[in-house]
Amino acid sequence: METAHQIAFPLPATFVVRLYRLDGARAANIAGIVEDVASGHQSAFRNARELLALLNPPRPRRSRATPQAP
Repeated sequence: METAHQIAFPLPATFVVRLYRLDGARAANIAGIVEDVASGHQSAFRNARELLALLNPPRPRRSRATPQAP
């Protein structure tokens, strides 16, 4: 069973990043693959923006408990 600490503060994900193309003159010109170590899922990226999106996926919003009327 998970404790409150584990639920509130999940461990960060671990990734392996493989770079296949890097242009030293233009840092945004980069390509490769990101692999999520826990799941083994691989995703390709073609620029720095896509790489950052893969490394920082949007987090699900927490639902707020709505108070019930008496």
